[in-house]
Amino acid sequence: MTVATTAFTILGGANTRRVEIVGATAPSAPTTYDILVLPPGAASGTGRVGGDSLLRPRQWQDVYGGITLEQARRIQRIPGVEVAAPIAMVGYILQTVHVAIPIPGTRPRAPAAYSATITHTTDQGLSRIVQPHAAYTYVTADKDCPPRVVHQDAEPGGDPFAVQTRRVGTCWSSRVGSARAAQPSVEDTWTFPTLVAAVDPTAEAALNGLDKAVSAGQYLPEYGSSGGDATIPAIRADTLAYNDHDTVAVARLPDRVAAAMAAGASAAQVDRLLSGARETVVATRTVTSADAYRQLVSDALSPGRTDVVDAFWTTTPVDYVGHADGQVSVTPQPSPPPATWQVPGSARKVPPVDASDSAARQLVRHATSADPGGAGSPLPRLSTVGTFDPARVSVGRRGVGAFAVPPLAAADAATRQALGGRDLLPNANPAGYPSVAPTMLIPLDRVGAFTDTSAFRNVNQAGPVSAVRVRVAGVTGTDALSRERVRAIADEISGLTGLRVSVTLGATPARVAVTVPAGHNGRPQLTVAETWFRESAAAVSVRTRESQSQALLVVLLLVCGLAVANATLASTRALAPELRQQARLGLLPGEIFRHLLAEAGLLALAAGLVSALLVWPVTTAARGPVSSLPPLLAVPVALAVGLAAAVVPAWRASVAAHSGRPERPPRVRRLHARGPLRASIVQLLRTPSRSAICLAAVAVGSGALTLDLLRTFVWRGAVVSELFGVPVSLQDRWVDTAATALIVLTAALVVGDAGWLAVRERRAELADLRVQGLLGIQVAGLVARELAILVVLGAALGGAVGLTVAAALGAGIPS
Repeated sequence: MTVATTAFTILGGANTRRVEIVGATAPSAPTTYDILVLPPGAASGTGRVGGDSLLRPRQWQDVYGGITLEQARRIQRIPGVEVAAPIAMVGYILQTVHVAIPIPGTRPRAPAAYSATITHTTDQGLSRIVQPHAAYTYVTADKDCPPRVVHQDAEPGGDPFAVQTRRVGTCWSSRVGSARAAQPSVEDTWTFPTLVAAVDPTAEAALNGLDKAVSAGQYLPEYGSSGGDATIPAIRADTLAYNDHDTVAVARLPDRVAAAMAAGASAAQVDRLLSGARETVVATRTVTSADAYRQLVSDALSPGRTDVVDAFWTTTPVDYVGHADGQVSVTPQPSPPPATWQVPGSARKVPPVDASDSAARQLVRHATSADPGGAGSPLPRLSTVGTFDPARVSVGRRGVGAFAVPPLAAADAATRQALGGRDLLPNANPAGYPSVAPTMLIPLDRVGAFTDTSAFRNVNQAGPVSAVRVRVAGVTGTDALSRERVRAIADEISGLTGLRVSVTLGATPARVAVTVPAGHNGRPQLTVAETWFRESAAAVSVRTRESQSQALLVVLLLVCGLAVANATLASTRALAPELRQQARLGLLPGEIFRHLLAEAGLLALAAGLVSALLVWPVTTAARGPVSSLPPLLAVPVALAVGLAAAVVPAWRASVAAHSGRPERPPRVRRLHARGPLRASIVQLLRTPSRSAICLAAVAVGSGALTLDLLRTFVWRGAVVSELFGVPVSLQDRWVDTAATALIVLTAALVVGDAGWLAVRERRAELADLRVQGLLGIQVAGLVARELAILVVLGAALGGAVGLTVAAALGAGIPS
């Protein structure tokens, strides 16, 4: 009694940490994933808008690392997880393509010089950037070009957006043509910031059907490569969400300018000559971002083509500020300094011209950590093996795509008028707003090439994964069973990894008006409507008492009550002569019953007091939380168990005392004690109450142990199903394991007590058997055989009940 009540008090007062889904999930169609796992503290800018109750589309895109690969693999191995798709945001790499603008005429006069003035337009025409003489071409009749006619006057630390820094010069010979074109042309240079992400190819295909969205080439291999090969296979989006375009005006320059170029004049000298010169426009052409990107993809798919990455850039999350009217504004950030775009020891990096606009994020450069020409890890080389169509990637019925950017409609009349009724789309500014989705994907097992500290600086080598999107098996909607399945998996993920868990099950669209600050190139302040998602049911970590643990502790008290009942039966049988004497002296059955119950109550009270005194040292030694209430509960619990277990034996003894004859075991008819097995059965039937108590204790212990073993080894720690229409969740908790162990131990004590009582009551019979010549081991075998029969029958009964419950639970377990 003392052990059971002490265990009940301590374990019953122990709080376990678990994830609860707070709030009612709104009825909605299923999504591609039910749980979003992020690094701790990854809510970032949205916290001041709506706390953790609002999720932005692709919220993981602003998170660069924080989850280890081992944590992602643990999530994938959790029973009940249908798909766990990790994604690691690598960052932006700069990829440049030169679009040739032909100079009209089959054989232009040589020598001659032509320039291109490029007007870049973005933000639906609201932002315009004019780049006078951004490119030039020198046409010569000689076989070789003049030695300095192709030059770039980029100065270290200079403005990366100045025309002199970005100017591109080419030379074309009328005798041999050029390496790029058979006809003279000027070049319109486009730089695309390609956002690279690493994914698990198998998990991504299962989550959103990425493998079925391949439009050219092949899908990502499951393993990036073998051995020390630095080439990384990649697939890229075949289209972009940009709507930028360049208007290229090709003009013929005066002869004196061509002569100065041939003489090796610097860009500053050429600019002075052009300041007062009259140039003749010979052609005008519009190049869209789609045209330039199409050429970039075509070049990338060329056989043997690889792109060496010697630097990449990451961004900080957007800083949102919420207002009283419910709108949200984007806090402008300082423009990146020129050094952000410079990579020591590598070729000149030409940032996209859009990057000269205002910033909503800060840029962080990750340049190669090896000295020029020094030793270090080989730089990653990207080889495009295929393309995918972002529109064909499954977005789920909630409409959230991982690799597509939804357009932003105007949220007020002024913005609608400024945009001309069109939507705001992202552009090539990696620090701008809105941002692009990942356009290049690599295998997750090759992300280490970008987190290697011997190759790049300021990288997260320990935890490269940004998020894990989890789809739970068996989730069919927002019903109670689906909610419990999601809760159980979220709880398991939180306890196993300590990561932040967001429930997307039942998330509903929330229209958020976002104010984007004005740009530097003509775009006014805009207010656009962006679709975020409200977590109608949020996952929060709480400390609580598990219902399954409470049920096991009640079962522990039940087995303890059986032990007390068995002891009371033996005690009343030993006191039978004294009770009959009291009956002859005039005590009524009720008085005898009260006396016996009072004795049992006093023993239970003593056990409860001892238990209350033991709670404090036991919990202190275990370094667990101590509450003032659980120790006081030990006394009434012990009293309740002791009195309830003693009621039936005490009443039977009081009635037997007035019957006038001693209580005798019932006569067994039609069963002869022939053979050791039958003899043992006969002996058990002579004490039916004790045998029934022993059988029940073993059955309860066996049933509890069966369910615990199934949960641990078959269900691998957790099972969520439905029993009689009620969601049932069994998870591996240390409290449950301790309670199950105590139940089995208490049942064993009941069996041992039954054997000891049998030996004590049959001393004379057993001694007579020794006189007849039986050995001591044979006599002991008689008692052991009786106990073995009870244990086998009880274990079979309890195991059958446990397996029946498991079968009922298993019927609702998704495969």
